[in-house]
Amino acid sequence: MPRRHCEDPAPPEIKRPRLPHLPEDPQAAAPGAQVGTSLLTHFPVYRACVPDWDSCHAAPESLRKPATYLKGIAAECLKRCSRGELVALSMFCRGRTYTFGSVCAGSDAPVLAVRAAAEAIREVCTSTFQMVHQFSCDCDPKKQKFLKAAFSYDRSRGPKLFGDVKSLKDDDAYEFSRAPRARASVPRDPDGVIGGFPCKTVSACNENEAEDDSRTCVADGTGQTGEVFHHILDYMDTLDTTKPLASCLPLSIFENVCRLATPPKGKSVHESNLATTMRLLADRGWHAQAAKLDPRCFATPQSRARIYIPCVRVEFLDSLGVSKCDFYARFNEFLGRFTCHGAAPLEDFLLAEDDPAVQGCIDRLGRSGVGASREDMPSGLVFNMQADMHDWNDQQHDVEQCADKTGW
Repeated sequence: MPRRHCEDPAPPEIKRPRLPHLPEDPQAAAPGAQVGTSLLTHFPVYRACVPDWDSCHAAPESLRKPATYLKGIAAECLKRCSRGELVALSMFCRGRTYTFGSVCAGSDAPVLAVRAAAEAIREVCTSTFQMVHQFSCDCDPKKQKFLKAAFSYDRSRGPKLFGDVKSLKDDDAYEFSRAPRARASVPRDPDGVIGGFPCKTVSACNENEAEDDSRTCVADGTGQTGEVFHHILDYMDTLDTTKPLASCLPLSIFENVCRLATPPKGKSVHESNLATTMRLLADRGWHAQAAKLDPRCFATPQSRARIYIPCVRVEFLDSLGVSKCDFYARFNEFLGRFTCHGAAPLEDFLLAEDDPAVQGCIDRLGRSGVGASREDMPSGLVFNMQADMHDWNDQQHDVEQCADKTGW
């Protein structure tokens, strides 16, 4: 399928993202890079074409049902594959299991996304592809409380719930799935890790973000952003790399704010935190690419652009006969084909005013003395965040039970 390019914007002040040009010569430098520099760290960040709210077509029906939204995304992507590609995907996934841990877990949305993708692949490709989530890690007690209410953790059988990411490089670390906390062995056999390391140091909300110390924090290992990322790398260095490549999927994915790609101004080394991140991963045998994606590209009524960094083991690419340059080209073609599903109205993701969950929230607010009533609550302002979580965890807890557990 030919690559798609966004049209030039009519008003000069409106900036529309463009797809980067793919290099014809594997030895050619990417646009904007100096001749002779490494393609690995100087490829431009992929920027998906963001649909215009007014002119965008309606999203497919499968993406307008919140309870199956994540699976709908994966299914829509698979529908855009040719028959030959589906056959190849089926053969690739046959007998393969993806095991991973989630770091800086937050609400652990990646677990839901990977489960949805695995189920869609099994259904469409009649494959036996499996995913195994081995552990979560988050140091915030409130997030740990939420994770324990939303997911099932087990100290002995897994998945486990760890606290501080810096302790993952040790043989054992404190585990928080049940009280009291106790030390448990840290898994060494995941294929990779998924997580969004802290953005506080590089975020636009940080008043010191423009300082050179912030814009080189990943190289220096300073600030929350740089320090935590280096602890993640320390854990990745301990992973078992002797697993048979035919039965695993050595894939890691990271996420952060777009300011990660902003280079420093005053230092002699003008390498951004993003370029440093990709270079440090390459030094450890991971080939990384970067993509700037917006939820609007996937039929979500929200704009929250972020940089995503998928990376795979270099020896895994070698086993598939795929060069780094080929991986870059296929990565861009993949995103160009599977983004821009269309627009979905916000109302499709809201619960109705007479939904039991909404009425339960109104009643609890009334009992707490807040004075909420049907008239006080705007219609449908309860976001259906629990739908995917209940569906993919096979936990038929209603919203009220989950709210009682977490203390909301």
